[in-house]
Amino acid sequence: MPVLVFAGRDDPLAAPAALRHWQQWTTNLIELHTVAGGHFFASSSSLAQHVGRACRGHVTALPTGGGR
Repeated sequence: MPVLVFAGRDDPLAAPAALRHWQQWTTNLIELHTVAGGHFFASSSSLAQHVGRACRGHVTALPTGGGR
């Protein structure tokens, strides 16, 4: 499973393209997601939806279909 990295599209402190440095912390891939908002996008009520959507795509792609 890749490391999921989220960035605010209008963040002047952490431009989405600059977040590729997260690759150094994993031997797997990183998956960069850009969402509406600035530096404090994480306080948005829609963050859980973005994370859930990204995770569901990976779980359903597992060989077992993500079931237990």
